[in-house]
Amino acid sequence: MKRTSILLAGALALGLAGFAVAAQSKAPASKTITLKGEVLDMDCYMNEGAHGKDHASCTVMCLNEGAPVGLLATDGKAYFLTANEAKGMKKHYQDVRGWGGDQVSITGVLQVRNGLTSLRIDDAKQL
Repeated sequence: MKRTSILLAGALALGLAGFAVAAQSKAPASKTITLKGEVLDMDCYMNEGAHGKDHASCTVMCLNEGAPVGLLATDGKAYFLTANEAKGMKKHYQDVRGWGGDQVSITGVLQVRNGLTSLRIDDAKQL
């Protein structure tokens, strides 16, 4: 009886562990949202916390040199911005890369993957 209980407990533990791994490997939940905020170059923001009007010219230069683009939303959260590869949608991403340091409104799909939050741009407007 003890042996059967131990085997059942072990099988249950393995089953739960397998379920947890399977749940983590699924695609992240996503939803479409609109955020307003400042266009960032993520190199300077992540390394130095640099943003704002005093940093705008550096943001433009860094984005032109290929730095990853982000958004510091009005709620204080920072998001990596990604391109929507669908036909005609990548233009919005390119537009945002040219608006370094500017205030914008971005609509897109919010995604969280392994602790990193991004917004895939579907539409963007300068404010």
